[in-house]
Amino acid sequence: MEAFRPWRGGYLSKAQETERRLLARMACDVVEMLGHSMADLAERESSNAAETDPLAAYEAELSGVAERASRESGGPGAGRAGVAGGLASSGRADPELADSERAGGRRPIDDAMFRLLPDMSEDPRQAEALREMTSASLSAAKAEHLFILWRSVNGATDDVWVGNEDMPGWISAINSIRLVLASRLDIQGEEDGREIYEVAQDITGANGKGNQREVQTPDELLRVLYTMVTWWQESLLLAARNKTPHR
Repeated sequence: MEAFRPWRGGYLSKAQETERRLLARMACDVVEMLGHSMADLAERESSNAAETDPLAAYEAELSGVAERASRESGGPGAGRAGVAGGLASSGRADPELADSERAGGRRPIDDAMFRLLPDMSEDPRQAEALREMTSASLSAAKAEHLFILWRSVNGATDDVWVGNEDMPGWISAINSIRLVLASRLDIQGEEDGREIYEVAQDITGANGKGNQREVQTPDELLRVLYTMVTWWQESLLLAARNKTPHR
């Protein structure tokens, strides 16, 4: 995986197929947590394209975008291994309860859902009222952002392109993935984050010793993924700060 660099009209990076598939899987998992489906989001984009550009709709049909999203989000014939058992399933209690939490009002029991949709007030009653009014729209917006990220890592090459107009949504999406990973790893503060980073460096060989080793447990995989998405997010933010006006 390469750091993002400023480019005319956006930002460019590269990621290997395995890295891109992991990111796509995590995006699908978080979309599922939010009560949406990547396949539905892809189909909606294809329908919108058909209304404005019949040729674009035809190209989308040929590329099988919606079909690929269905496979990755658990549609017919899809594998459900996910990432370390699936971010959407790790730590979740009763699925029906999770659905009611997304519907609004009740504070989520799953810490990852609470980090995605935190209280908007310190007053419990006001927080409950605000959650009931806004949780559906916020979940939908976050799902749309995750679709932007998913689309960017599903190209035919290792190039990962983020257009200027997609950059805010892309940052929001990778931060949502990062929040869920942080919850699954029980990161509560900077000290926890440093420990996660050190372990990930030991696994990947980025500790200066040059000794890589295989990931041995689901927890180690989550540590590596957390470090990876944090670094990638920071590289895009840095590229945005360094971008000159004429680009």
